[in-house]
Amino acid sequence: MADHTLEHQVRFRESDYRAVKRTLPGSFGFVPAPDGSKWVPRPANAGEYLHRLHLQNLIFGDEIQLEGGMVVTGGPFILGQPTGGFAFVISQPWLEAADNKQQYPSEAAVDEFLRGMGFERLLNAFYGWRSTDQSLVILDAKPDNFIATPDGILPIDLLLAEVFSSN
Repeated sequence: MADHTLEHQVRFRESDYRAVKRTLPGSFGFVPAPDGSKWVPRPANAGEYLHRLHLQNLIFGDEIQLEGGMVVTGGPFILGQPTGGFAFVISQPWLEAADNKQQYPSEAAVDEFLRGMGFERLLNAFYGWRSTDQSLVILDAKPDNFIATPDGILPIDLLLAEVFSSN
């Protein structure tokens, strides 16, 4: 089974029941960034991508592993992008939904989950949340970036960043 997103090519690895993801060359997703009085996603660099994965493991107890990196020499995967570039290969446990007809939790369930993790809604942000200690920001925390498993709600791919005070 293979799937393609704007950021990854995803395959199921049966030997250890993990999703293996290769970033598209030069595409490292997005991270939250302040823009005046609001938070917006901006393209991440390679280091920010890896830090985002680390935060996901640390905060949500995920088991994302860096499998390696590779130089890709083929054509562009995204129209208008240059050919080739560097890509990461990561893996994480393959998650099964509790109900295949309703894989994603409701928005209310996501709200309850994040509040229980010590986050509060962040105004002027796309599905944004900020930790109550003000040290973390999450964007894109919409229901389809979570999966409702038999063990509860788990995030799949959130935009995370640490917030550093200028004081």
